[in-house]
Amino acid sequence: MLHMQPLFSVREILLPLVLIDRPAVIERYLDGNKDVQKSFLQMVDDLCSSDTDLLEACRSVGVTNTKVTKKQLHKMAGRISQVYNLNFANCRNLVMSKNERLLRGFLFKKYVQKKPGNWNELMEGCVRDSTELQYQLVRELVHHGDVATAAQHARTFGLVTSQLPSTVQSELWRHPKSPATGQCRRFESTSRSSMCAADFYQLPLPFSSVFFIDNVCDFQLCMAAILQVVLTV
Repeated sequence: MLHMQPLFSVREILLPLVLIDRPAVIERYLDGNKDVQKSFLQMVDDLCSSDTDLLEACRSVGVTNTKVTKKQLHKMAGRISQVYNLNFANCRNLVMSKNERLLRGFLFKKYVQKKPGNWNELMEGCVRDSTELQYQLVRELVHHGDVATAAQHARTFGLVTSQLPSTVQSELWRHPKSPATGQCRRFESTSRSSMCAADFYQLPLPFSSVFFIDNVCDFQLCMAAILQVVLTV
């Protein structure tokens, strides 16, 4: 190598090589230059975005066509990160793809292979940092027929109710979150006589009909119900 990497952008030299699938040449070009290695990994991350059209990328650098898929790009990024000891924690698309593969693997083991394991906790760990994957988890759970768990995760992550599958919305309506335990017990332990003696007007409403709202998901359900009543009136 002539070590002329600083004179060219990564896109100029390496993008065509990526699209025509020349990994060995790419690695020779990357050898010994940490900045170029990091830039290359970032470029591959951009190519893996759902918004990136690989055919459009071909046209931009004069490549007539490509047989390279985004799945192959993920594998290439994984190898490059291992060979050059790079951390792609800041590569959003690569991280999301990795977590998506893990998520599907956990779902397969739980619902298809029916293997024992703490799958719910592992799946939450995969999607914790990505709202997009949280919605995907809910959809996948519905696909596997586990609507109750889907509703549980939707509530845990505070997902927007209107963007959830209708079956999950119905499940949330049927099973609203229970009131806060400690507060309810203290309230229920109050004697009826002391309540009647209180110096304020009390609605004739049974305590079983009172719900405490402490998360976004339940708040949205409550507002939807209130607005529906108002519009009906």
